[in-house]
Amino acid sequence: MEIRIQLPQTSYVTGEEIQVDVTVRNTGSEAVTLPLLNDPYGPQPYFVISGPSFPKPHRFYWGGKPPSGSQPPRQTRSIAPGQALSSRLSLPPNLVFRNPGAHELYATYEWNGTVFESNRVTVTMEAPGPPLFRVVGRTPLSSEVSIQALSVNGSGLYLATFIEDRPDIGETEFGGITRLATIDAGATDFFAPWCQTAQAGVIGPRFGWRTGNAITVAGFRKLPQRLDLPFTPRIYGPSLMGANGDIDLLVTSDAGTKLSLLRFPNVAYNQQPPPARLVWTSGVQTPISNLAATINPSGARFAVLRQGGAISLVTWDDSGPHIQPPLPFDGNPVDAVAPALHASMSGVVRASVLTADPANPRRVSLTEFTWRPNAAPETKAGAPFDLPSGIHSGTVAYSMSAVESPRRDWFFVLDDHRVESSLSGGKARPTKRVVSLPPQLLVMSQVTYCMAYYEKPLLVTIQ
Repeated sequence: MEIRIQLPQTSYVTGEEIQVDVTVRNTGSEAVTLPLLNDPYGPQPYFVISGPSFPKPHRFYWGGKPPSGSQPPRQTRSIAPGQALSSRLSLPPNLVFRNPGAHELYATYEWNGTVFESNRVTVTMEAPGPPLFRVVGRTPLSSEVSIQALSVNGSGLYLATFIEDRPDIGETEFGGITRLATIDAGATDFFAPWCQTAQAGVIGPRFGWRTGNAITVAGFRKLPQRLDLPFTPRIYGPSLMGANGDIDLLVTSDAGTKLSLLRFPNVAYNQQPPPARLVWTSGVQTPISNLAATINPSGARFAVLRQGGAISLVTWDDSGPHIQPPLPFDGNPVDAVAPALHASMSGVVRASVLTADPANPRRVSLTEFTWRPNAAPETKAGAPFDLPSGIHSGTVAYSMSAVESPRRDWFFVLDDHRVESSLSGGKARPTKRVVSLPPQLLVMSQVTYCMAYYEKPLLVTIQ
């Protein structure tokens, strides 16, 4: 009997699924009957790993907990002399790598009282870089649907997943990360989509980045789709993905004097993508300093533009944008915090802007604007509150679980490295966790989460 293993890739990041191709070959002179290698009731194979995370060799069953032996294997196969049994196995998620570096892995297979060892392979765990997450927006998002986010580490683009196990107490589980694509050198301005449908479905999210004047989107088994532009674009927030998989992205020129719509048509799995295109470009009178965009479950798309001391609601079609008259707000806009936006099924659009007192930059307030169909816009200024330090980066977000009457929360990373939120009772707190910037908030049915990193990606309830 002979056993050999190989890896489809040699380097991984924390939380990424590690797959191993295992082949067991019959080197004897007679046929043998073996359980399939991926049979959960099969007694083999085992693996042994050693390295920085396992100073002492650690032996484990390929599926995690070994079968009790009370049930026979589900399926066996007769292997003739010289023939082999092969399978791609995923190492168990409870195999935790706490230290980066090269680890040695081999497999064992016991047959007729003899333990056969495979060749040795090297599994290199990369040290996680600064966490960068971009949450996938969906409305209404329920706990039955996995929470997805873009994760970037080194040259790899990943899909991170989480499950909200206990919405009542804010208990979540990290589901791991899946490598999607290799990003361009010098890539920046990463973005994730806000999806029309709340169900993950067969059309998975595609993520994007900017390299110079080019924007590229890619996803799971979706080949990169690149669009070269005649100007350097500024990307502010999520792209908008329709139920058909097409992606719209609003960008501005570097000076904010032009607004453009880019479209990336849906891409079939493992197929060459159709060409992306610049749909239109429109000049604006007052430079755009920030914007936010969203799509509701019916497919209606909206955006708000922050221009100077005012905000404007925007809708569009393929002929160009339709910009409503600007609504002014008091105070200076806080550049470190983008506008928040929510669109209901009934066509009610809400936006919030954070402003600071010109005489006291640490005294801030939220102003909410509401546009209802066939009604004049409404403006509601919130009560000001004081911060102990300036805002390094922050986010205001509306509920993903509510379609009509969303609640709103905020989370700020302050200049003194503490964090403060709408639920912290006016107190800033230190944190050991590394928060992705800008903070990625998920305002769910009962609690609000912020994406962070501490040994692995986390969804942490804000308080």
